[in-house]
Amino acid sequence: MIGTTLAKHRPMRSIARVLALAPFMMVAACAPAAVSPHPHDVALEDGQRYEKNVAVSLKREYWLVISEPSERFFMVPRPDGDPRVVAECARGGELATLFANAKLCESATQATLARVNGLSRDEAMKASTFLHGKLAFVASEDGTRVEPYPLVTDVLDVCKTYGADRAGALKKICDTELGYEGKGDRPAIAPIYTREESTTLAARLDDLYGVPR
Repeated sequence: MIGTTLAKHRPMRSIARVLALAPFMMVAACAPAAVSPHPHDVALEDGQRYEKNVAVSLKREYWLVISEPSERFFMVPRPDGDPRVVAECARGGELATLFANAKLCESATQATLARVNGLSRDEAMKASTFLHGKLAFVASEDGTRVEPYPLVTDVLDVCKTYGADRAGALKKICDTELGYEGKGDRPAIAPIYTREESTTLAARLDDLYGVPR
């Protein structure tokens, strides 16, 4: 699952705060009433709550906004250092000042991590809206990855929704992920795809999210 360590783009593993620290690890579920839209990637701790961003027009949200009892907010995956955010900061775009003040223009350090994980509602929602407005899944140049990182929840939904791809180009991926589903012992190792797998998965993820083409 997604976690809160300084590491970025890792497959999911252990606690909601771990989520905010390391954009791609899971959070230990302590509160059964707390519901996550990405149940295989993000489990919420007691007192944390997923805050739906009504400004996102896609079919689902990739970057989740999570509220804390302290009335501060963090995002999973973390937005700091995201290429889209970095580009906005570099060109001095409309949100560049907000991103800079929130320490999102570069990957978090020990000195800035608390700020990144302690956003205001306005900062978190604006960052979420901005990122979703630029979301598109693409195969990496070498064809071994999909960017941004495919969430396990989404991959499972792709496998269950697109039967032809599940039996074709995505058979190996789907056999693996469906085999791990519900077992709780999925290895925290990022998969390496073939070019056919990465291009097919990226296209189906775009379809799943309703990304305009």
